[in-house]
Amino acid sequence: MIKPGIKLGPQNWQKRLQQSNAHYCEVWFRIDQPELFTDMFAYLSKHRINTGLHFWAVIDNRWEPNIAYPGPTLEKTLKLIEKTIDLASKHDFHYVNIHCGNRTLIKVNLDSQLFIPDETKAVVNLSQAEKTLSQSLARLNNFAAKKKVLLLTETIVAKTPTTAMNHPQARLKATDYFAIPVASLIKLEAEKNFPITNDFCHTFADEYDQPLVKLWQALWSKTSKLAPHTKLLHINTVTPPYNGTDSHGGITAKDFKAQGIFPTREKLKKLLSLFKNKDDVWAVNEPSQNHAGNYHALVKILSEIG
Repeated sequence: MIKPGIKLGPQNWQKRLQQSNAHYCEVWFRIDQPELFTDMFAYLSKHRINTGLHFWAVIDNRWEPNIAYPGPTLEKTLKLIEKTIDLASKHDFHYVNIHCGNRTLIKVNLDSQLFIPDETKAVVNLSQAEKTLSQSLARLNNFAAKKKVLLLTETIVAKTPTTAMNHPQARLKATDYFAIPVASLIKLEAEKNFPITNDFCHTFADEYDQPLVKLWQALWSKTSKLAPHTKLLHINTVTPPYNGTDSHGGITAKDFKAQGIFPTREKLKKLLSLFKNKDDVWAVNEPSQNHAGNYHALVKILSEIG
C-alpha cells in the first residue's frame, strides 16, 4: 500500500507532525543551511519517523542547482547533492529527492521563491542536456547506492512565474523554464532504471495550451510509463490557467470544489490506483497551506482505492 507522508520545512514542523500524526515525511532541506534542521532531525530520529529529504541549495549565492546543464555550476551541484546523500545516510533517512534540471541556468532566491532563467539566454540543446543529465545521475545513483540511500529524480514544470511564486497572481506571467521534459525521463528510465519522483501537477504541466482532455490523456500515459520505477508521488492540484505552471493547490473537499481544478478527486484516485499494490511508494502533499488537512485527505483517498 502507498505510504502517505507530510511535507516539513524549517518552520511549523512540530505543529504539522502533531496535527497529522504522520509516520512518513519529506523535508524541504537546504544543504547550505543545515543548522536550520538540527532540532528537527533529532526529533525525527527520536520518534522514528520515516524521512526523505528534498534537496535544495543556492549555488554561488545566485543559481539554482542544475544536474542537466554542462556549465560552471554542475560540479558544485553534484558535490552538494552528494553531501546531502551522505547526511541522509548518517541519519538513516530513506531518500534524497532532486529535480531533473534545465537546459539553462536559473537565478534563484529561495527566501522569496523567485526563479528567473538566465538573462543571457545561454540554452543548450536537448541532446546535450540529456547526456549531462544521464552522466550526472549515473554518478549520483552510484554514490547513493554505496550510502544505502535512494536517489529520486523528479519531474518538473515547463514554465515558471517571472515574479515571486508566493504572490497570488504570479502564475499569470510565466516564462519558458527550459525544463528537461518528461519524455527525456521516460527514455532515461527505460535505459538506466533510475528511480523516479512523479509530481502529478509537474507532469501535467509538461504540456499546455491544449484541451483538458488531451492534457489528461498525456498525464495518464506519462504516469503509466514512469510507474515501474516511480518511488515517490507528489500530490497537489492545479487551477486554471493550465499554462505550464503549478499552483500547489490542495486535495481537501473544499479544494475540489474550485472551478476547473485538476485533477478531480476521481482522476486523482485513478492515478493513485496505478500504485495501489506497491509497498515501496511514498505519496507526499505539497500544498501552499493546510498541510495537516491535506495529509488527512490523502489518507482518506488512499483508503478508498484499497
